[in-house]
Amino acid sequence: MSTRFLAGLVVLALAAGACSGSDTTESSLAQPSSTLAEGEATSTSTTTTTAAPTTTTTTTTEPPGFVPTLSNWAGYFALLTVPLDHDDPTGPTVEVPVSRIPATDPDNRIGVLLLNPGGPGYPATPLALYADQVLTPELRSRFDIVAFDPRGTFSDTSVNCFTGLTDLWSSVDYSPDAPGEIEALDAAMQAWVDDCEAEYGEMLDHVSTMDTVHDMAMLAEALGEDQVSYLGWSYGTTLGSAFVTEYPDMVRVAVFDGAYLAYGEPLESLIDSYSAMDDLLVRVFDDCDADPECPITGGAQEAFTQLARQFDEEPAVGNRYLPTINEQGFAAVIRFSDVAYGGSADTLLKAVADALDGDYFEMQSQLAGIADFLEAGGSAMAISCMDYPYREMVPMPDDALEQILAVAPTFSAVFPIPEGYDPFSLPDDCMRWPYGPDLLPDPLDGEGAGPILVVTATEDPVTPMASAEKLAGQLVNATLLVVESPVHGSYQIDIPIRTEARACATAYIDAFLIDLEIPSEGTFCGEE
Repeated sequence: MSTRFLAGLVVLALAAGACSGSDTTESSLAQPSSTLAEGEATSTSTTTTTAAPTTTTTTTTEPPGFVPTLSNWAGYFALLTVPLDHDDPTGPTVEVPVSRIPATDPDNRIGVLLLNPGGPGYPATPLALYADQVLTPELRSRFDIVAFDPRGTFSDTSVNCFTGLTDLWSSVDYSPDAPGEIEALDAAMQAWVDDCEAEYGEMLDHVSTMDTVHDMAMLAEALGEDQVSYLGWSYGTTLGSAFVTEYPDMVRVAVFDGAYLAYGEPLESLIDSYSAMDDLLVRVFDDCDADPECPITGGAQEAFTQLARQFDEEPAVGNRYLPTINEQGFAAVIRFSDVAYGGSADTLLKAVADALDGDYFEMQSQLAGIADFLEAGGSAMAISCMDYPYREMVPMPDDALEQILAVAPTFSAVFPIPEGYDPFSLPDDCMRWPYGPDLLPDPLDGEGAGPILVVTATEDPVTPMASAEKLAGQLVNATLLVVESPVHGSYQIDIPIRTEARACATAYIDAFLIDLEIPSEGTFCGEE
């Protein structure tokens, strides 16, 4: 976790933090026309480059030479039979779970809308079953809603490399500043990779994003659809951008919400991620200091910094049935807190205040919940590492660390890099991965696909706006929609935060998917 995660301070790779919230609520959403606000352009197109990868992929324009089959539908469910290895169409097969809810107005049905809620590492089929709660009635009336489970998340391809995650976090020091700690960190990361390989073997070679992209194409073929529409959130935007690039002729229209550019130039990606996390901490600290009811007194940044130092020097055991909290665990609690996904900072601030008073139960409980959450999407690491282009150390400029710390002065003050330690000195877990890489198309340009709407929130700490701008700059036929919001994902689903800006974005997305209405350049959804 050293290079991509800078000594494991849990600014996880964008793909690993992309899952949206779990609460589903229904609301009355604004319709296109008078509710749509336009503003000045808020982005520039940027094309990124990456270091030379270790292998290349071959782009195809139609599904590989295999005839996929769908089982008989059992209610809303069916199984799609596809090759385990798309390069070996005569070899073993797997059965991919698929869910489908028909359009409520079949006479005006447009076609199939494929959904993916993010991840990676989480099944998608439940999303279709909750379509009435997570999509507007307008979308429900015009599309058959279809979702399928990505590789690694269903029984035939199941892998879980996140078991024992809290033990790993608690057993080593991710900011090594004493003899032997670097060696212990190196050994722990290698052991984690080795254990995953020993458990799942060659199955790890068949759970890449591109494996799932080929499954998507075969699903469209099995459904009898020449073209499909697509709506994906977070990691679903990586899946979608790979699909529209690999199979552009199959794409009627696509929306990428909470978007980011996967595996762009490494240093730029780190800078974007750290800058977004820094903005999050500053917002939390400023709000706490301005709130007389905040449980932390005497300055929030000072309290967080004190606690991080304390956990680094002596991890807190607290309740022995819950995870030990060290500096890494504390960073994880911040990174996966409610406020990081657009919610309230209350639970995070209470956990910090309690810990300063010597009561670690709340923070330990939150860390245990995070571990359970990640373990439920336990194929995330396997998917991400199969996609990861590098199997050797990525060359970094001499001032790389200075550039990163310059955009994250608050974060680096709370979680400083130890003096004399180079966080780029160890290969990260994906550089150690025994399989792959199975590369995404490069560039992710979607050339030949239908129109694409890239949606980003101004203060999204999970998938930063700067990364979404880069993705929009690569896609040939894309329009960027910027939404004034701290919420990860702007379509009003899952996270029950109702704002005018998100209602505006929802209306634009509906109009785009249904009527192919493309927002004008520079469209901005803001608060009144």
